[in-house]
Amino acid sequence: MNTSIPDSENDAFEAASKQHFAFLESEYGFRFAGMKEVAEAPRDSYVVAKYWNNDIRIDVAWNAMAMSVGVLIRRNDKCLSRRERYIYLEPFIEFASDGSVTPVIPQIYPGMSVSKIKGVMGKREKTFGAGLDQPIRAISERLKKYLSNIRDASSDVVRQYHQWYHEQGRHG
Repeated sequence: MNTSIPDSENDAFEAASKQHFAFLESEYGFRFAGMKEVAEAPRDSYVVAKYWNNDIRIDVAWNAMAMSVGVLIRRNDKCLSRRERYIYLEPFIEFASDGSVTPVIPQIYPGMSVSKIKGVMGKREKTFGAGLDQPIRAISERLKKYLSNIRDASSDVVRQYHQWYHEQGRHG
């Protein structure tokens, strides 16, 4: 069985990512480290665009099976544990805005019920109905707007975010 993402989707993701996240290189001094396809199993297959600078690593990933574009930010903050250094863009924005800014891509949180996950997947189908470009553009605009907030967040705020994140599946 072929577990990789079809080339047309890979190509669409790569083109949209390079276009919409180019500001990371031109405005923030990040380096584009390339695209990588991870094909472990159908549900765990994704394509990721990698960016980095001395302080932060940013992975922008597309998972076709989950219909998800996620931005994972890794801070090099020695005051945080290894696990706490990782922040998901969209949930962090939702947390920091007290829920007033909801994710472009509906989120699946740890501990969510099967019925809630089915509801999220239905919303994701609508989000990607016209393709990858528009959702990727919207997420890149949010990253541009909130990157400094994430970069400059105190260790205490990051810890509060992680606590909030793990409670969302049960309470959200």
